[in-house]
Amino acid sequence: MAEDRFALDGDQLLRAFDFASELSAREMEHRDRMRSLLLDLVNVLHGFDRLWKSFEPIQDVTPEKARHLVESCGVLKRHIEKVLNDAGVSSIQCLGAPLDPKMHSVMETRPTNDIQADTIVEEVSRGFTWHGELLVKALVVVAEPLMADVSGRTATSGSEPDNNSPDRSRGSEPSSR
Repeated sequence: MAEDRFALDGDQLLRAFDFASELSAREMEHRDRMRSLLLDLVNVLHGFDRLWKSFEPIQDVTPEKARHLVESCGVLKRHIEKVLNDAGVSSIQCLGAPLDPKMHSVMETRPTNDIQADTIVEEVSRGFTWHGELLVKALVVVAEPLMADVSGRTATSGSEPDNNSPDRSRGSEPSSR
């Protein structure tokens, strides 16, 4: 009869299954709410990033009151970064890295022959992951090769159409006239 102690009847098994299903649904709802909160915090941090960049050039020549504002914004920015970090949010390191369309959105290209094509040369807006899952893509500027025309002059790929190569700005197939 000791075996009967461990046997679950149909009603107990159904209740256990319902409880597990409800718990799983609550967990998913909590994760969705947390993700929404983290996205809101990331958007606030993006605003502080833009504000911080606008203060950097004038930081040493501003009056004391403005200097205090700059310092306060820096403290607040670091605090938000810590809160996000403690919640499992990490910024995507991308400067100098190759473009990864899954992690980066290209805002602009910059013509150069000094850097390999599709290498990130500027981070416009940071991207973030949450426990390894993409939260928001980084907005970046990537290197684009300079091309030499027939006369040997260099031009950006966007200056004159080349009917034999894809148009990178639109991602289309080779154009035809």
